[in-house]
Amino acid sequence: MHEDELQRQITELVADHADRATPPPVAAIRRRGRTRRARLAGMTACVVLVLLASAVVVPRLLPDREPATGPVPVSVFQAPTQGFEGPIPPGWEVLPIGQAITQANPAGPGVFLGPQGPAPRGLLISLSTVLLSPAQYPGLASAGRPRKPDPRYQVLDDQGSPLGHGRRPDGRPYVWQTKLSPSMIGQYAIAWPYYCPHGVACPPDAPWRVLLITGMSTRGQTSFHPQVVRALRQLVDTARPITNALPGGDLAQVDPVISQPRGRVLLGSGGSGKAAWKAYLEMRGHFYGFGLHFPWLERKPGRGVRWQALEVVFLQYDALSVSRSCLSWVRGSGLLLFGPVRKDVTAVRIELAGQPPQVVPAFGHDKPAAWAAYVTPPLPARSTVVRVVALNAAGQTIGSVLHPLGRMRPCGPTR
Repeated sequence: MHEDELQRQITELVADHADRATPPPVAAIRRRGRTRRARLAGMTACVVLVLLASAVVVPRLLPDREPATGPVPVSVFQAPTQGFEGPIPPGWEVLPIGQAITQANPAGPGVFLGPQGPAPRGLLISLSTVLLSPAQYPGLASAGRPRKPDPRYQVLDDQGSPLGHGRRPDGRPYVWQTKLSPSMIGQYAIAWPYYCPHGVACPPDAPWRVLLITGMSTRGQTSFHPQVVRALRQLVDTARPITNALPGGDLAQVDPVISQPRGRVLLGSGGSGKAAWKAYLEMRGHFYGFGLHFPWLERKPGRGVRWQALEVVFLQYDALSVSRSCLSWVRGSGLLLFGPVRKDVTAVRIELAGQPPQVVPAFGHDKPAAWAAYVTPPLPARSTVVRVVALNAAGQTIGSVLHPLGRMRPCGPTR
């Protein structure tokens, strides 16, 4: 993303939130945009879809999992894909600005908190996972600011001063900046390594993930804000690891900041005869993607594979993807729909013009891979697909896709 474009989006975000007590974090957006630009530059065309989609890491309010100490349950924030949750500090609330921030920072916005009631405008606390430079990682001997920064890792802007070092009550180490920029009230990085599921080879950068907690003033105020400092200290001590931050990992939750293993995984198979298929997550050239193989066609080199490139962030924002094949080599067959889905998708509903909808189960949830998948049986000849809907285990809609050109063209019967 060019600097002019990033500045334009920041300006629009500030204008959109001018009537809120807490505008979006301009400094943090700009810094993260520069840090991750190098990694985002090599993504495939699916990133365009990400920029147009809404973020999946949206904080949810739910009862605290720990035993209640009083009659009123404590509310918590939760970011399952980034592996953290925690109680909201008194006097603070979750801000619904993550979706807007995502437009300028497609790698994932995290959680944003703002003060309740009358409070100085522009105060904000953000929580998100990042990859921190090994030279600054908590619990290790500090090597200072790296001389040759690695574009994969973020570096805390220590302003030439050494980082502070501490440990949480549970023993987890953290570091903090002892010299801050004018807009920064405090910044802490807690050791938060990423755990891959059993049977999945972890990438080398998984141990360098941290939970970054930042308090800031988006208006550049330099005065001391004790309510922000108190909330920061509480969040540092009480944030809890969940999902992929626990040993054993979580097949259903993949953090976008972690590069995923590039092996080949068979998600499932089905069909029969000439229409038999096998669904894989696999490499093709230098790209990782979803491939549907038709063994009957693969007898001839270069045929029989329907493949699409994927990146981890793709299905963090979209619940499913839709591809098609007319099975032109199978007599009497119609349209076949298929594609990858998020792990929380258990079924896919195909809505057809003038016909009852068809629901097919998703598969591959038990596989050591970032996605599940679906493949429909051949639909009736000349069926017109109106919409494809992703459903969760409760039968609720969690995503849908319309064909970019309107209704998907039907496949005629083959002879």
